[in-house]
Amino acid sequence: MELVYLWIVKYKNIENQGFNFSPRFRCEYNKDKNELTIDENKEYVSIFPDNINITAIVGENGSGKSSVFEVLTFLYYQGVIANRKDKTFFLFYKDDRFFIQCENYKNIPLDEKDLEDFIKIKNNTLILMSKFFCARTDMPLIHFSNCISDITNNYRLKALKNYDKFNNGIQPTTPRMESENSYDNFNQKFQYILKKNADFFNFIDETFIFDSYQCEIQFQEIEVNIVQYDNKEFGEYISFQKKKHLNNEELLYKMLIVLAIEMTIGKIHNSRHYSLEPNTANAEILKKYIKENIEDKLINKIDDFHLFSLKFTLETCNNSLKNIEESISEEIFDINLFSAYSQWEPIKPMNNFHELMGNYEVPQSNAIFQSKIFKMEDNYLETVYNNELLNFMVNNNILRCNFLNSKKNNCHFLELSSGEKLFLNVLTNFAYTLFRLPDDYCGVMLFDEIELSFHPNWQKRLLNSFIYIQDKISKSKLLHLHLIFTSHSPFILSDLPKENVIFLRNGKQDNPDIEQTFGANIHTLLSHGFFMDGGLMGEFAKGKINDILNFYKQIDNIKENKAEVEKLKIVYLQEDNHKQTLKDKMWNIQSIIGDDYLKQVIKNHLIEIEKIVLGNDEAKKEEVKRLKAQIELLEK
Repeated sequence: MELVYLWIVKYKNIENQGFNFSPRFRCEYNKDKNELTIDENKEYVSIFPDNINITAIVGENGSGKSSVFEVLTFLYYQGVIANRKDKTFFLFYKDDRFFIQCENYKNIPLDEKDLEDFIKIKNNTLILMSKFFCARTDMPLIHFSNCISDITNNYRLKALKNYDKFNNGIQPTTPRMESENSYDNFNQKFQYILKKNADFFNFIDETFIFDSYQCEIQFQEIEVNIVQYDNKEFGEYISFQKKKHLNNEELLYKMLIVLAIEMTIGKIHNSRHYSLEPNTANAEILKKYIKENIEDKLINKIDDFHLFSLKFTLETCNNSLKNIEESISEEIFDINLFSAYSQWEPIKPMNNFHELMGNYEVPQSNAIFQSKIFKMEDNYLETVYNNELLNFMVNNNILRCNFLNSKKNNCHFLELSSGEKLFLNVLTNFAYTLFRLPDDYCGVMLFDEIELSFHPNWQKRLLNSFIYIQDKISKSKLLHLHLIFTSHSPFILSDLPKENVIFLRNGKQDNPDIEQTFGANIHTLLSHGFFMDGGLMGEFAKGKINDILNFYKQIDNIKENKAEVEKLKIVYLQEDNHKQTLKDKMWNIQSIIGDDYLKQVIKNHLIEIEKIVLGNDEAKKEEVKRLKAQIELLEK
């Protein structure tokens, strides 16, 4: 399965441009003749496994990389490219036959219209060409993103069918996460893979062998507490700090969470309410508890106490209680939900507002409750996903799942660096998608700048990891995949032959002055493969060095004019507020240049400046000072 060619009439900065995706074939479209010529490179031998092909699209920002992906996506999902006469199309190869898909095939009856009526084909290969347009499902398309560069934010894509399955591969059959967290559904996918094989990711590092998991409740994320006064008249009530983002429904859920935790582990101190003994509560008791201990107790005391926005608390409770049957089911408030948890950090008395309120105890915002450790095959996570209250906690970052490596001192997933987590997230999305694909799947997968935010060491290992995973899973499945990357990474480029790379510049396919990309020097790839015409040095450093070179040119041009030299001598030796001269600054810059050749060149220029500005004798004295300083440094 391969995407062979794409022709774009007009999209953003791309106009009348063709793109060859397969090194095995070479296509050229003549728009004046409306003719597509297909040639085969019979000498090409792939370095990849037979059931996988890889293409990279590289270029500067704004060169059109993501635009190419958007066009493919619009074509696949039947989005409108420009108009009904648009000749934008793509050609792909599958089951020993070429197929064409375009936007307009929807208006052409597939059983009546011949493809030749749309485009003339000169097929110079022995491979058959379909006479009809292909159906959309004939070339499945799956997209992956690291959510930093994400074309799926495009409003036109969001309006298309099947969009929910487009971003980051196949999603779980019943996705649980509703948050905007970049790790949506990661836990489900990760556990799915590790249930099949706990050692699945050990090819990366033994740190990534996770065989168990544990859940944690983060109190600081709840924003609701149970407060108890010494004054028994007021007893216990739920308090919170009003925040604009907290609506009534969220507040009710958070009150439920606090009550459930407190009641489950028996932490409601000195409670006089026997109905609230652990493991006996339900939704009816909850309603009664809120009414008796919040509403009735404090309704007459609003004028006396304004702490924690009590009036708002009561109004919210009132509104929530009126519709409690509508907003939650009795099954939500299952008192046994937290029976597997214990407090990790002890509750400490809070001393704020001591004079105003008297002594009371409340779970601190940094308190953490940890569940027992579950084996990977245990289904507690399914309980989390299927329970409305627990699922709310996951989506609001109150409840977190932490995967453990028991073989390495219980190494925690949550303790990994952000780069390691992102790397695992990308590989998990890819592996989960492959596991869930049909056994004989053939399709194209798009990876939009997937390496962004990765350390170079992870970038270097990315392509090899994808090939390893695909090869590992393909042993049980007959998968044929074409992986297409947009990238800024020279490491990905160095893993691919030049024939597998599309170089873009200003919306057009370019042919850079580079003999080969596979195994090439990183500096060569950066300067040529990514069109970095301005060199590989940081602009700030380059600016400082250029200041020295420009001053040298200025001096050299006027060295015969003594009056002008005297003027520049004043500039050269004038001190700033820090008692530092331009001369000192230039020599300081020279001393920290990392490239030995450039460092010597700048030194030669500075010596020449001193000869012109200070005279030979003074310049020699300055050189002696520097040499003596060097000797002292070496002796130390």
